[in-house]
Amino acid sequence: MRLSSVGVDRVHNEWEAVPVLGLGDLGGWALDLLQIWGSYLANTPKEDLASWLHTHLGEQDARMGFSYSDVLADCDAWLLARSMQSNSSERSLSTAMRDMFAQSETNRIKRFYQSRFKGSADNLVIAFRKLVDGIDLGIFDNVSGSKKALLIASHADRLPSQAEAGILALSYAESLENRTVNQS
Repeated sequence: MRLSSVGVDRVHNEWEAVPVLGLGDLGGWALDLLQIWGSYLANTPKEDLASWLHTHLGEQDARMGFSYSDVLADCDAWLLARSMQSNSSERSLSTAMRDMFAQSETNRIKRFYQSRFKGSADNLVIAFRKLVDGIDLGIFDNVSGSKKALLIASHADRLPSQAEAGILALSYAESLENRTVNQS
């Protein structure tokens, strides 16, 4: 697994076009990462977080909280919302869904990763690390009560540290990248 330190200066120019964290992220991949974090803590495995995630993130069944079907549903929901936002006046929901589901699962995952994160694991890490200290809303950072809500959603007794958040995000990026390479 590739682990890197993510410096804002290094990715700043590329990141400018990628929104930090939106409500669609919060209801999708970001909360799923927090839920698998909660599963990791609950199972107190002997292996390190990165190895455990490599085994469980995106697996076919949902035992640990972020199955392949969750990965695909998160990608599809984000792509569909983006399509409706971009073409809201000239496109019906059924047309957008038909067009999206005509593409292979691999293609949809690839499009999500490229469109949402510019195909960059570093961008994904930046977005997720921002979440683990609380939910930001507009100009307000770490809205009151948001950490508690994130803890409840994750079923954990603590949120991941910045380092752990980086491992979670890099593992998710690796999972997305592997699905687009290995299943093309």
